[in-house]
Amino acid sequence: MSYFASWLLGGLFVFRLARGFVKKEMTVAKSASSVGLFVLAILLGVGICFVQLYPPYDYVSKYSHRTMHTEEKGIEYGNSWRMNMEDLVSTVYPDFVGLDLQGRQTYWGRNVFRINSMYIGILIFALALAGIIALKKPILYFFGGAAVFATTYAIGTQLPFFYLYYYLIPGVKSFRAPEMIFYLAVFSLCIAMAFAVDAILKAEPRETSKTKQTKKRKRDIGDWIVWVGIALTGGLIILSAFGKPLSNWWLQTAPNFQNVNIAGKTAAIERNFPIFMKSAWLAIVLMWAGIGILRMKLRSAKISTVMVAGILAVLILVDLWRIDKPFIVTVEKDRLFPRNSLVDYLKREQADRGPFRTFLLPNTMTYTHLAGFGLDAVSFSELHGNQLVWYDQFTGRTQRPMNIQQYPHFWDILNAEYLMMPQRINQPGFELVANSGNLNLYRNLRAFPRARSFDMWQVVEHENALNLLRNEAFFADSLRNYRNVLLVEEDPGISPAVYPDSLIPQSFAVGQITDNVFHDFRVQIEMPSDGLLFLSQNWYPAWRAETGGAELPVLRANYSFIAVPLKAGSHDVHFYYDAPILNKSFAISFATLGLSLVLLVLGLVFNKKGRGE
Repeated sequence: MSYFASWLLGGLFVFRLARGFVKKEMTVAKSASSVGLFVLAILLGVGICFVQLYPPYDYVSKYSHRTMHTEEKGIEYGNSWRMNMEDLVSTVYPDFVGLDLQGRQTYWGRNVFRINSMYIGILIFALALAGIIALKKPILYFFGGAAVFATTYAIGTQLPFFYLYYYLIPGVKSFRAPEMIFYLAVFSLCIAMAFAVDAILKAEPRETSKTKQTKKRKRDIGDWIVWVGIALTGGLIILSAFGKPLSNWWLQTAPNFQNVNIAGKTAAIERNFPIFMKSAWLAIVLMWAGIGILRMKLRSAKISTVMVAGILAVLILVDLWRIDKPFIVTVEKDRLFPRNSLVDYLKREQADRGPFRTFLLPNTMTYTHLAGFGLDAVSFSELHGNQLVWYDQFTGRTQRPMNIQQYPHFWDILNAEYLMMPQRINQPGFELVANSGNLNLYRNLRAFPRARSFDMWQVVEHENALNLLRNEAFFADSLRNYRNVLLVEEDPGISPAVYPDSLIPQSFAVGQITDNVFHDFRVQIEMPSDGLLFLSQNWYPAWRAETGGAELPVLRANYSFIAVPLKAGSHDVHFYYDAPILNKSFAISFATLGLSLVLLVLGLVFNKKGRGE
């Protein structure tokens, strides 16, 4: 959305520069100065925000599934979560296409669901349109064009323009959800509305007009807001009479690009239409109240500017607040994430033994439920796409079937010490420890602890590690398998223990995690021999480890996790998160902010001297 805003800002600068040349107000020297100052302002703005821009960009472009494969999936993937034509009607006529708010479920558009409103405000739209038509200001033509551009982008490939945007504008191939740009259309229309209202408030009342030109200008803006209001009212009359059959016809004939349930959407139309009628006609009443007060201002000097502006503000606030209010709901956390005996059991276990993960099978709890109580979880629907790409690949979240569906030993590596399931099982290696209603909590007796020792390992390429973990010849081997051989992706600098097959140990040392605050914690462990401390924590370049003041190499192990080499004996290993890119970005932001303040002070000083003060 920041990138979209830069398009509008850059376009506005170019527009004003071009207007200066057309009106012969800009010399080459002045233009060069303006360009230089504009570039400086951009650099300062980017510099101040650098800590919010570059680290997230670096992460999602290198380490996350969230955007890294968007371009590979093509224009249809980039076009997903667009604003459909039926959604576009709802930007002017509130609730036309419905919503999927809790207890409402009236959205009938062609997206899978809609839990947000794109309504502009019909009074804002009417005044903006009248202002663009009547005032004939080039700046309003620019903002009108910006609104059209944002709208054609938002509705994606339903019009051919999006293909041009997608293939010609840098960066667009990395984005999804084109409707997110629509806020620029709303912003542009608010600017146009402000010009229209300003023109009316500054105009002399018609009864005191001195010139024919003034009368014509006032008549234009005054008449146009009425004509636009009539057109919008006429549109709602048509929708009132034919909206339901038109909507059904549209659903049956328009391309069903997301393969939504048309029968279900048709039923949603029936539920939504009475809500739409009530909401849209109330909007029309509020619109005419606003038009009326502006017309009265044009006719009488006795109506104060402050009163007119205040009434308009109240009308717009009422219109938008009634649409926004259902989205602003305070809900007690305990209602969404109720605490039960299973949560209490897991909390006690974590307090006694340190962190572990719970594997949540379908029809039990969501991973956010346990996360709300500070408990780590694994599920088939991980997070929202921002997690590390190699964690996604390890769990197999983006493939069918998933790795954690096919290979139970992946649960062990994931430190999934508990499984929550809706049914009882009788399987070796699982012990029922608690139940609550239809929820059953089993302990996975084979699970790795969060931290443990390995004294045998194998160096493999990153691309091969996952395949080897899925290879039955490795994980099911009775002697050398995933339980006693750790896969690492670089030489740890020490030699692994060598055992004859008959003496391969099956035991290991367990590390105790202390001072755990997620980004900074300690592991205390007694290493039986020179070996590796394995940590079932996702590897990331920013993780650091040290013991006794000496930094340790942090290796990637078992494809997605962490290992550090340790000598035999007692160790207290400090793990902490230290991202140079974040630290440097902070430094750039603070330095740029300081430079901006210096330039501001210098500008004020020189400006004061220039005025001779």
